[in-house]
Amino acid sequence: MTANGLFALIATINAMKMGMLWVRFERDDARRLLGYAVPMLPHTLTLQATSLATRVIISHLISVAAAGLFNIAMYAVNFIDAIQTAFHRAFLSWYFTQMDERPSGWRDRVRDVIATFVGASVVISSSVALFASELLILMTPESFHAAASIVPLLALSMMVKAVYYPSLSALLYHEKGTRAVLLISGTSSVISIPLAVLGAAQFGLMGVAAAQLIQRVIMSGMAVRSSRRLDTPRIPWARVVRLQASGLAAVRVVMVGDHFSWWGLGFWPVLSVKVLVWIVLVAYLFVCDPNLVNAARSVIRRESQKQAEVR
Repeated sequence: MTANGLFALIATINAMKMGMLWVRFERDDARRLLGYAVPMLPHTLTLQATSLATRVIISHLISVAAAGLFNIAMYAVNFIDAIQTAFHRAFLSWYFTQMDERPSGWRDRVRDVIATFVGASVVISSSVALFASELLILMTPESFHAAASIVPLLALSMMVKAVYYPSLSALLYHEKGTRAVLLISGTSSVISIPLAVLGAAQFGLMGVAAAQLIQRVIMSGMAVRSSRRLDTPRIPWARVVRLQASGLAAVRVVMVGDHFSWWGLGFWPVLSVKVLVWIVLVAYLFVCDPNLVNAARSVIRRESQKQAEVR
């Protein structure tokens, strides 16, 4: 509270010195602003309420201990979500600029960046799915290790959600797009809660993880369908399917290995197999979509330039 209060005070004083707060809104401007911003509040609250309801369902239908394991597994999801959110925020400002200026070849560039976004999400989600078990063994007590069994399915749900963010950007660009965003979050939440109840009752934590996957599939599907009505660059589906197929294969390897307890192999042999799968995954991504190589090179080039400027 203290840190946030100081931050708000300093930011407010600086904004006043820069003249950024002395802006007068006309009544029509204020109405448009509220019409755009207000739907985002229940959108956020709906997703948070769904997360809380899921934990309550687990506590009542399975056990409080199971809710604790689910919380541990959700840390992996939160890690993926934090990176995806950071990518989306960086993409959003660039995307708005492209939509405003519409320079030559901008649609192709947007599609290339979308493919790069999806490819990066595949790498991150697959990495979490592959190595969650080893990380939990190294970082948590033995009673928490069982949480690793549902991480691959949760990571897969976040990999699917990578398709949601480009469509979300298209909706947020338009004045009435936030209403569609609220409809998407509300619909997916209403469907996911009864699915979580059924999944918890029939399949335990794995059923709840499956409900999370279905929720994010619904979110992505509705966002894509809503954005198709707008004059925006389309998602390069052929490239997206190729990229996500490799991530699905990696998740499948982990789930099959976990099901058979990795055929009695020890810690280091299993880790070696997972590292090999990860290397093959990354190599495949770069081969099937060379744009990822160009994106990686541009990032490395920018970092080198920054270091040179610092020196």
